[in-house]
Amino acid sequence: MNTFSTVMVRETNIPVRVNIGSNNKPKIPKKTTKKWQSVLDTITQVTSVPTGLIMKLNQDTIEVFQKNNSPKNPYLIGEKVQLKFGLYCETVIGTQKKLYVANALKDELWKDNNLDSDLNMISYLGYPINWPDDEVFGTICILDSKEIKLNKTYENLILHLKNLVENDLKLSLQNHTLKKQNLLLKKLNTQFIEKSNQAEAFHKTLNEEEKKVVFNYLPIAICSSKGTEVSYMNKKFEELLGYTIQDTPDWDSWFLNVFPDEDYRKEAYATFIEDVEKYKINPSEVEERTYTLTAKNGTKKQVEISFTMIDDTITGSFIDITQKLESEKQLKESREHFKLLFEQSKIAKIIINPETGFIENANNAALNFYGYTKEELCNKKISDINQLSEKEVQREMLLAKNNERDYFEFKHKLSDGSIKDVSVFTSTIDFSGEKKLASIIIDVTQKKSNELAIIENKNRFKAMFEQANAVKLIIDPETQCIEQANHAAINFYGYSLEQLKKMKISDINILDKDTIADLLNHTVVNKRSYNEFKHQLASGEIRDVQAYTSIIKINKKDKVYVLYYDNTKQKIAEQQLKESIATKDKFFSIISHDLRAPFNNVLGFSNILAKQVKEKNYESIEEYANIIENSSQKAMDLLNNLIEWSSIQTNKMEYNPKVFDLSKSVKKTIDLLEYVAKQKNITIQEKLPEKAIISADRQMVDTIFRNLISNAIKFTNTQGKIKVKIKQKSKKYSISIEDNGIGMDEMQLKNIFQIDKNISTSGTQKETGTGLGLILCKEFVDLHGGKINVKSTPKKGTKFCIELPLSKEFSF
Repeated sequence: MNTFSTVMVRETNIPVRVNIGSNNKPKIPKKTTKKWQSVLDTITQVTSVPTGLIMKLNQDTIEVFQKNNSPKNPYLIGEKVQLKFGLYCETVIGTQKKLYVANALKDELWKDNNLDSDLNMISYLGYPINWPDDEVFGTICILDSKEIKLNKTYENLILHLKNLVENDLKLSLQNHTLKKQNLLLKKLNTQFIEKSNQAEAFHKTLNEEEKKVVFNYLPIAICSSKGTEVSYMNKKFEELLGYTIQDTPDWDSWFLNVFPDEDYRKEAYATFIEDVEKYKINPSEVEERTYTLTAKNGTKKQVEISFTMIDDTITGSFIDITQKLESEKQLKESREHFKLLFEQSKIAKIIINPETGFIENANNAALNFYGYTKEELCNKKISDINQLSEKEVQREMLLAKNNERDYFEFKHKLSDGSIKDVSVFTSTIDFSGEKKLASIIIDVTQKKSNELAIIENKNRFKAMFEQANAVKLIIDPETQCIEQANHAAINFYGYSLEQLKKMKISDINILDKDTIADLLNHTVVNKRSYNEFKHQLASGEIRDVQAYTSIIKINKKDKVYVLYYDNTKQKIAEQQLKESIATKDKFFSIISHDLRAPFNNVLGFSNILAKQVKEKNYESIEEYANIIENSSQKAMDLLNNLIEWSSIQTNKMEYNPKVFDLSKSVKKTIDLLEYVAKQKNITIQEKLPEKAIISADRQMVDTIFRNLISNAIKFTNTQGKIKVKIKQKSKKYSISIEDNGIGMDEMQLKNIFQIDKNISTSGTQKETGTGLGLILCKEFVDLHGGKINVKSTPKKGTKFCIELPLSKEFSF
């Protein structure tokens, strides 16, 4: 359900209800916001305007979502302002129009606007930004401390960014919707047999063999019983508990094995019978139950069990939640450990809610330091103690929340009114999905006046640097030399500290030195930056890293302080996900379309044939029988390809090398396809040696040449020619299949072996195909350590060349 915010539009002085959405919009990726920042930087540089902002509407507040990277920009990312009459952006949102204020000090409508005037921003140009469903996102604007002279350049640049942002919002929303759909599909896929009329209807349409095939591909363990006899267990169930149907053929043996403890077995059996009786009356009253099951090897597993009943068949689904429960236990122990360390520490510690500013928890050391009871301290905001203004405290908390700073120095007021100098070390922690600030408070009042305070602060920084889990380096921006590295960096890169301190960052970063120098200079100028790099480890391995850089002073000189996070696994996972989706899409496309078509032909012409025989009308019977035969053979060929391809994808294809005569094998394939070729008056010319002995998987080799020669026949015109040759070259055979058919263009050649590219082409007599055969050929040739190449010219023909070694040592 959409929500609304009421804003007072300056131009009309009338409240307007603005659609601000349902709070379920996707988060904008960091890469996208960095791109927006880059464009804002460009706009402000071209126009010489100090401030460029993208503002985001949140209920009754508006916050700085992105800004240009300039020291003259007084706004902070995340800074929020209450919506009220008189804001520039409030009018843009309310009117959904461009707003141009040349000089607020000279404008009767805006001379009382003191919010941005406090920051010396007197001129404004802004446009509304909306989600693709017309819900308000916020505004894009530029501001200046002097009068802006409006021109087409300014407007075109901002409109360009507006279009860019709204296109990115559209993409984000589409990706978010797609992810939700994929999650829903996954959920339906794993739970489709549970308590639904659809699952029951689907279940009833399958025979026993079909059920076994379907259940074996499910990602959850399935066990069925008919009466009290166990009738089926899928592979996942056998993997989960190790039992086979021979081990537990009936209920008695099943319960005896998985519940070896007699008392627990009786209790579980009684509960199960009770649930079965409930299910017969009202299935919705039966919920999943968790049991401790004993596997065949004796291990105990926590398993969540649910079941459905269709007639006298009970089908149970089993989900192993052992690891989940163990993780929950570890999380609980971790929280208790944190609580123990927090409460018993002799150092003052407090927990702050960065959204409200309230102190939510404090240990005894903090209570003793501030002189308050726990109830008194936890009813205060941190701004009640900190001597900065509330607005300044909010800014400092924002820096801590965004991990832009983790060390602060403040003056805090105690309960007796005294003021203490404190050092505050702050980090963000997650409490039940909410981000909190965990602060260590150290009294440095006395230490401020002597060198000991300086030494201890240096030691403290060194400890935080060296003991951090994140990889950290300190780099000289002028020489690119690595001056310091922490233990995490030593472990990550595989170099000793001495080796790292003799290296330059360009020895690790695969970018060229000039580019690195530019990036370091950019960091020095802008004080902080974010980039993604590829770093080479001592082992030679290349890893993807995220780099968060800032500037620190060491001996009054600027040094680059870098935190690196390894995101290689994330990059690999993204690529694997893309490939997995492509494979799944191809598989379902073939099943839903290409495999259905021949079966439709068989069913259709079988009905016609049966009707004509019944009516003793024998006209065209031979033609219909040939169509049925051809369609059946086509379905069988496609099904074989699907099974073989599926076996490769699931690593279930076994490689069985045998010594055989390649010439005889190819000759046999040609003889099998000669009849098909003659139907199109195509001549197959063979040039095969008398013998060509090879050690290979014969079934795979036969599949390769069956698909390639079938393809040649399919794409060769009537009266065409196909040439098949085998030559021995050193320790390998070279086999070529050449036709003078329709050929392929460059785009088809480029994508011919790509699963995610649909390049299926109809044959010269409208024969259909899926493109799966060629992909299967490539997979099988690769499994043999061979090569496959193709050359083709449109309207002239195609030539496939395959190289297979005489023999290959191979194991999966």
